[in-house]
Amino acid sequence: MGGFNSGRRGGKPTTGSMAALDIRKMPVQPSALAFQFDCHGRGYTIPIVRTPCYFGGQRPWWLCPQCGERVAVVYLGKKIGCRTCLDLAYQSDRTAKSSKPFARVNKVRAKLGWAGGVASPMGGKPKGMHWATYARLTTEHVKRGMDTLRISEAVYQRIHAQLAKIKMR
Repeated sequence: MGGFNSGRRGGKPTTGSMAALDIRKMPVQPSALAFQFDCHGRGYTIPIVRTPCYFGGQRPWWLCPQCGERVAVVYLGKKIGCRTCLDLAYQSDRTAKSSKPFARVNKVRAKLGWAGGVASPMGGKPKGMHWATYARLTTEHVKRGMDTLRISEAVYQRIHAQLAKIKMR
């Protein structure tokens, strides 16, 4: 009970496991009222609405085919709909608290163009990056790395205590 790889499996599908249409990343014509496409031999139409922006112009939105809400992303599954209608979870909701610092370090390392992993060696300054940006990111990398050390130390302490119990038996 409670051993390695134990626990519940499955749960809600995540947004990362579904095909997505993000209107912010699509070239939408200013006069378009809907987006039409074919998928698996079936035609789909997703309505488009617009809202005014504070400094002029308009922002396009999808109208969810299921609930009619304004959304920026619709997902393609057995049905087409927004995250709420398709009952999808974000992948970050499934990430354990203890692995978030490691993900943050890798995010900083990616900005610096370095290989992922806390134990990987630090690289140099990427070509074209300002020295101030490089200094800020390396400082953040060290700070985030210290967070991972605290997490790792706590995990090692728990493992050591469990091994000591086993050894006592």
